[in-house]
Formats: sequence, structure tokens, C-alpha cells
Amino acid sequence: MNAAIPDLTRKVAVVTGATGGMGQVIAADLVHAGAHVITIARNPARADALRAHIGPQAANRLEVIPGDLSRRAGVIAAAKTIQNRHNQVHILINNAGAHFSEHRVSADGVEMHIALDYLAAYGLITLLDEPLRRGQARVVNVASDTLNDTRQTSSQANPVQQPSSWPASTTSQNSIPLPGSRHSRPTHAPSS
Repeated sequence: MNAAIPDLTRKVAVVTGATGGMGQVIAADLVHAGAHVITIARNPARADALRAHIGPQAANRLEVIPGDLSRRAGVIAAAKTIQNRHNQVHILINNAGAHFSEHRVSADGVEMHIALDYLAAYGLITLLDEPLRRGQARVVNVASDTLNDTRQTSSQANPVQQPSSWPASTTSQNSIPLPGSRHSRPTHAPSS
């Protein structure tokens, strides 16, 4: 990152997708600015590589929580761990994402781009609501064009369906969470 980062000593930052690419740079810069950085990692070897990339400061300022953000249970477990360890979160950067060349469905039955690129971020924002509010957090959602390239089934007779394990409000296209509210509200204009 080229922009000057203020002193983030005593600030807690959660960065998803920190074991590679842009997330690795973001996590390293936040650690070097003094923040305590938490990341959720599926692959222990990539987490070790992140520690090595950051250097000695990682020992005191990088916390790796094992987990798979493509799974609803992984999002819930990571959020609970963060809440149990940290009263406040000051920065949440939802950077986790992937591009799959073939149609893939998560263990929960959700198309993988949607599960990882959208639902994981929504889940963390929702589940970390209280520590984010206490920390007066900044939330950054990094998006890529992969959501426009979700791999759909080729047959209309066998459409991708919303799994029953995800609440309807989590995958609704008609509602979004509002800042300052724990609830969603329809985004469409009311009928006259």
C-alpha cells in the first residue's frame, strides 16, 4: 500500500483472504502500522508463509484462526472465536474470495463464489456486529468481478437452490443490512 497508514497501535483488524495476494499486503501493512491483525486461514502452510512474509512483528501482532469461510459453520466458528478473544474490532476487511473455473458447490450446497465472496462477508459483518460497534469499526468489502461469473447448472430442470441451512434473509436479493440496524429492509420501492 502506498498511502500513509496512521498509527494503529491497540487497534484490532480482521482481514479475510490474508494468506495471499492483496490480502497478504493489507495484513502486513496493518501489522507494520501497529494493529493486531486477525485472519481466518484454511491452509496452515499459507498461514505460516504469511507469518514469514510479515517478519518478527507477526509473533505479537498476527493471530490466525483456522477456518473455512466457504462453510457457514466456519464463518460462525471464526466469528465466535473473535468475539470471545476481542471486545472490540476496529477494522474489518472482507477480502476473501476465489475464482473457480468449474461450477462448484460448497458443503452447505451454495455456489462457491456466492458462499465465499458474498455470504462469508455478510456473515462476519452480522455476527461481529457488537464488537464492530464497540470499536466504531470501518468495514471494507473488497469485491471482484467473479460474482458475475458464477457457474450455474446447465439445466433449467436442475437449478441451483438455496440450501435450507442458510436463513432466507442471508441469501435474499431483496434485502441488505443497513448501517446502524441489526435488521434488513427491502431495497425495492414500495408499491403504490
